[in-house]
Amino acid sequence: MGIYSKVIGAVGVAMVVAAGGVYVHRWPQETLLKRAPQSFLDEEAIDNSLVATTTEGKVLGYRHGKGVLRYGRIPFAAPPVGDLRFQPPQPVSPWSGVLDASQPGPSCMQQTSRNSERSLRQQSEDCLSVTVTTPSLERAHRPVIVWFHGGGLVAGGNGHATYDGANFASRGDVVFVNVQYRLGILGWLDVSSLGGERVEQSNVNGLLDAWAALEWVQRNIAQFGGDPQNVTLMGESAGSFLVALLLTRPETEPLFNRAILQSGVHDVWPMAVDRQALLQQVLEAAKVDSLEGLRRGDGSTMQRVEREVQRYMRSQNFTQPMPWYSPDLITTEALERAASSGKPILQGTLSQENHSLLLSYTGQDPHGQLADEFLGKLGLTSSQIDTLVAQVKKSLPHRSDQDLLVDLATAIHMHYPHAVLAETYGAKAPVYSYLIDWPSPKFPELGAFHGLDLPLVFGNFEDWTWA
Repeated sequence: MGIYSKVIGAVGVAMVVAAGGVYVHRWPQETLLKRAPQSFLDEEAIDNSLVATTTEGKVLGYRHGKGVLRYGRIPFAAPPVGDLRFQPPQPVSPWSGVLDASQPGPSCMQQTSRNSERSLRQQSEDCLSVTVTTPSLERAHRPVIVWFHGGGLVAGGNGHATYDGANFASRGDVVFVNVQYRLGILGWLDVSSLGGERVEQSNVNGLLDAWAALEWVQRNIAQFGGDPQNVTLMGESAGSFLVALLLTRPETEPLFNRAILQSGVHDVWPMAVDRQALLQQVLEAAKVDSLEGLRRGDGSTMQRVEREVQRYMRSQNFTQPMPWYSPDLITTEALERAASSGKPILQGTLSQENHSLLLSYTGQDPHGQLADEFLGKLGLTSSQIDTLVAQVKKSLPHRSDQDLLVDLATAIHMHYPHAVLAETYGAKAPVYSYLIDWPSPKFPELGAFHGLDLPLVFGNFEDWTWA
């Protein structure tokens, strides 16, 4: 029995092993919240040494087990609910008293996730928040890292144990900021044909959320011991794609100083998707015909719609949701323009990225037909695919033809875009590149697969989950 058959055949449970640990993956049963509850405390009854002051009000954190301070669910934008659904992020209303930030907030709305059950106990549209981890509140001008999670633009959250920034704060003496942004149809669906100028930006709301979070960092991070003039953007997979978008937006240039991109720049060629057809699928799934109808749907309805929309994407033989949701491609011209700022970047990939990407999204063995269909979506004919596989086999004679198909998908989907990034951006600014070729000793058949770098970067080996 092959490795993929072993994983898929585990009756709703998939096990991935890395660094000697086992992750058990089940589809979580999420709790949906219309609005995330907030608690405001009497300042006289709390430990004021744990209180930080933001531009909107005071927040109470707690001391993490690793000796650093943690502040969870600090809102950087108003809850995008009701009439604000599909609108760009709006300012937060100031509060009186002290906001209890000692507990994590809910994840943004999503249908399924590769996160663990523990990190997805609750979901809500009221999710636009940051979690800040800092060595202390002392005005120490520490470097700041702003992290954007992965998940294909449809899953994930800053409560994910893998992304706990305590090791960065305690070992590296940095302030670590975890950002949440709207996902799936709520963050990336183009509904401009239904609402005109009011929602003309709807297909980039997730990006605008990230932008708003960076502006919050500029206004507030000094109160947490960070230096707003020393900010590094960092992301993996879809989070890395978000970093690439921010890197190439002239408006966000003043908000950070450097960037780290792990396994994600987005494809450097167009894939044929019909976003109006996607919108029609959403309307039919929601059983409405207007923007107002979409706004009336409750959380359970939107989650069901997301599930049906992802099923539609799979029926079109797409192995990832990002081509449907993501905005315009990141062009070489945009990279050249961004590089003129001189900001250094670190970027790289793993050698067998797509072996887990295809498996995790489809739940099928990615060999053979599945990889063939993915390559076909790029416009390659069967003859061209055979020719490319034969060329790759010259360098990797030990690999089977099936593995080479998936390797080829990795090269096209991940390695080539990163190479374009390094070459184009590196012509004007410093670029540091890496390639991880270390396989998990427990699952050598998967090679150095997508997400295997996360425990190496965060040092959270015991809490690592496949993402």
